[in-house]
Amino acid sequence: MGATRRDFVKTMAAGAAVGLAGCGRTGAPRERDLSAAKKQFAIAPPIEERQYPPLADDAFRLPKSWHEAQMRRLQEYLKAEKLAGVLLDSVGNHSYFAGLYVSRTERPAIIWVPAEGPPHFFSPALDRDLVDTWGMAQTTYFDFKNTAAEAMATIPHVYADSETVMPRHGPTRDLFEWMLEGVKKLGVEGDRVAVDSMSIDPREDASPRQQVFAKVFPGKQLVAIGGTLSEWKLVKDEYEIALVQKALDIATEIAIHARAYIVEHGTDITDFDVRVEGQRFGTHMVMQTLGLGRQLEDGMPHKGVEFSAGVGCRAGMNTAWPHPNQFHYRRLARGQAVQIQGSCNLAGYGGEGYRACHILPIDDLPRRLWETNTEMVIYQAEHTRAGAICGQVSEKTLDIAVKAGLTRYIYHRPAHGWKHTPPWISQGDTTVIKENMMFSNEPGLFAPEHQVGYNASNNILAKPERGVRMNKTPLNKEFCWIEL
Repeated sequence: MGATRRDFVKTMAAGAAVGLAGCGRTGAPRERDLSAAKKQFAIAPPIEERQYPPLADDAFRLPKSWHEAQMRRLQEYLKAEKLAGVLLDSVGNHSYFAGLYVSRTERPAIIWVPAEGPPHFFSPALDRDLVDTWGMAQTTYFDFKNTAAEAMATIPHVYADSETVMPRHGPTRDLFEWMLEGVKKLGVEGDRVAVDSMSIDPREDASPRQQVFAKVFPGKQLVAIGGTLSEWKLVKDEYEIALVQKALDIATEIAIHARAYIVEHGTDITDFDVRVEGQRFGTHMVMQTLGLGRQLEDGMPHKGVEFSAGVGCRAGMNTAWPHPNQFHYRRLARGQAVQIQGSCNLAGYGGEGYRACHILPIDDLPRRLWETNTEMVIYQAEHTRAGAICGQVSEKTLDIAVKAGLTRYIYHRPAHGWKHTPPWISQGDTTVIKENMMFSNEPGLFAPEHQVGYNASNNILAKPERGVRMNKTPLNKEFCWIEL
């Protein structure tokens, strides 16, 4: 008699049970009280009592007035450089100068910022309500033909006086040209127009944007200022520093919770479980303890923008690769390296925050790697100060591992600029560090043949005397060496 469907289901269920047992799991970990495991590393005052001036106590993004100040600075620059205005294509520039956060996807969008007068947003119609509630003037299109060859070809769809005109199938139009025609109708006073990128046309077979621009604006010059705008963002002001600090303090609380979760559950869990628990804890802490959830109750936009909170965790052999490309689902075990990454972003502001941990016991080479890596992290953090040269900081940081006889375990430069932007803590970078620049702090050491790697990281704020480690997560053996 052949196997029945019921026999098949039983066989699959038995196989699934064996698979879970192999991972040391028979279901979700039961909840435990983690307060005792967290108490030793508690940061005072409690996070709900901390203040971050000049931010409002309940701020989870920069105030609209901050973005308005950046827009005024941009327009003053345009006037000083005798530029009629700028076409902002970069999503980062949309949020930085206009304070507008939308999901860009593949749909083109440009903000026209004249040297004088209000900005104007040319965008897809699906975002029209978000833009309206933010108070920005806009012109929208309905949809566009999204192919590799003609990603900008479109049927324009304009909303005027609240009248919706549904486009019909027919000839397409160049969307960049359509946007420029809209800018022309608004008025362009001057012969030089700025753009924040000269490589924003994705079409493989299209005319260069300069040619499209020349067609709509004959005799006018297109000027790239993307590099200048990027340089403005390298040095943070007091508002940005406060928001980054708030995000990093949240990340510290999440990392401490994740460590306590490992201590209490031991080898019954996987690194994936740590990640899930970190996201649950971090999200609820921000929503309930810090009050973001109350702001979101009315369902209106522009609150909790680009928010995320959670833990990245990888264990054992997965720590031995600087950039692992596998999914992290490994059971925790004694004698194993474990990386805990507490993370939080508030309106895109946050920073690095890893801790290279090890579940005891620890062998001689892993011990040397961890101790040397920690020494490198501390050195780079303190020496990433205003006036220092990036390349020299990098060389001297890596020399610590070289002198310890661990050169073969060096895989990369010690650090990058904030959110992977220049300048770099790398031998080839001659940049002189300025006060209030931010950098990562992650000179890792990796030994795949020993199934361990250690990559602690922090967010560093450059000050005249020294670099300041903004993360409050402990960086000592008491925290990082975990005894189960």
